[in-house]
Amino acid sequence: MSTPAADDVRAELTALGLPAAWLPRHSSADAAGVLLSVLHRVAAEAPTRLEGTTVVVGDVTEGRKIADQLLALTGAHPRCVLTVDDLDDVDADALLVAVRGVLLDHGAAVVLVPAAATRAAARSAGRLVATFAALPGVRTLLAGVVAHRDAGVTAEWLTALQAPGCVVSRLAAHGVEESTAPLRLLGLGTQVAWVDARPATVGAWAAPCLDRLHR
Repeated sequence: MSTPAADDVRAELTALGLPAAWLPRHSSADAAGVLLSVLHRVAAEAPTRLEGTTVVVGDVTEGRKIADQLLALTGAHPRCVLTVDDLDDVDADALLVAVRGVLLDHGAAVVLVPAAATRAAARSAGRLVATFAALPGVRTLLAGVVAHRDAGVTAEWLTALQAPGCVVSRLAAHGVEESTAPLRLLGLGTQVAWVDARPATVGAWAAPCLDRLHR
């Protein structure tokens, strides 16, 4: 049976953006305890090895931060990182040749692909990323999303990105510390692997969430 205290906990977690499916079914008056339990279920591990091709689509400045972290955490060579400067002026064939060269030399590549927050930009980026299907080995597509953006708009952007045939593997969320409802990203159905350019560990999630919970 629900209690007023348990209802307050659910209300607090809902205010953080936690989807209804993640709300506790049992009665609990410990909001922080329930929150940490959820975070342990959704947290990602920090990478220790870089292999294959990782494509980061979205804001390139945020993408560079993730690339820097990947290099620092895995010890990968800085030449593993390739940046697409302009989607309208990119030679996809030449890019594939460059990525293959990096894979041959270093065993891993990180490709930063710019995409503005419009569906047209997402589709354009998706068309380029879809050509990477010809690359050998593991391919990971990280889509950079803004935490404080409307979740429905973000979902439409992700759909447009994947329309040409690529599949988003993980999300890289930025602006989480500024978001009033950071957990609504969990409702997108794809694991959030990065939070503000840090691996989405329990600690990375807990800082902004607990801060809002205690306000």
